[in-house]
Amino acid sequence: MSVLTLYESFISAFLYYCVIFLTSELSRRAVDRAFAKSSTIHVFFIELIGTVTICTCVFENGVIIVNYGIGAFFIVSTVLGFLFGTLGRGAYGNPMAPLEQYFYGEMKGSRLTLLVLAQIVGGIMSWRITTELWRYSLPYAPSHEMFYNNSLQACHLTYHQPHLYMIAFEICGTFVMRTVFPRIAAWAIPAFISAIFSFAISYMGDAGLDPIVSSTLFFGCHGVSQQIFMFQYWICPIIGWLSAAYIDRSFAKKPTKKAKKQKQN
Repeated sequence: MSVLTLYESFISAFLYYCVIFLTSELSRRAVDRAFAKSSTIHVFFIELIGTVTICTCVFENGVIIVNYGIGAFFIVSTVLGFLFGTLGRGAYGNPMAPLEQYFYGEMKGSRLTLLVLAQIVGGIMSWRITTELWRYSLPYAPSHEMFYNNSLQACHLTYHQPHLYMIAFEICGTFVMRTVFPRIAAWAIPAFISAIFSFAISYMGDAGLDPIVSSTLFFGCHGVSQQIFMFQYWICPIIGWLSAAYIDRSFAKKPTKKAKKQKQN
């Protein structure tokens, strides 16, 4: 096998990521110039662009996994996560944090609706963008051929564990993420997320831990009904995240109460 053949898939994936991030950044700059940063339309487009960036890269990560394994996926997804955090302009790309803020009165319902709508639209757009990029790159990137052909066929969910364990993982995984995120440095969060997904891919199967990414990747695939899908990939992650948020916020309040008592004494 020649060096070119060995690294062809990596080169095509690298160019794909470059196109996505370059286009996303140019789009953000256009939005920054066209609209006031405090405006509703600016918030909507920044969130939409961020979601498209995440989801399109998640699709391409499959090329890395198939050709280079989980170790390469961990490195690539960590780098991509760091870049998104640096360039994302504060986009969430995930409904969990906005839902928590709304639940605790830190975000208005109208803003939550706006963000989730932008994420849903971004997720829908990302599938079309990805398949078009794969189709146009077929003459130059043979590694995309399998993925493009698969996109034309019905998909099937793959689980390495019993279904009940998969459901539990959605709850436990988001619980762990919400618990750990505030306790580690911001630069370490992408690596932590990549580690969780590396574990999920290796030992669990088609796990989500993010309702938007899960819906973009798996909605409509054979394996579960739409009702079970919504429960597993939407409700369960939300339960896990909000449960961790409740516990975390409860413990955070206790030192404050003790401090007040000490001052009174």
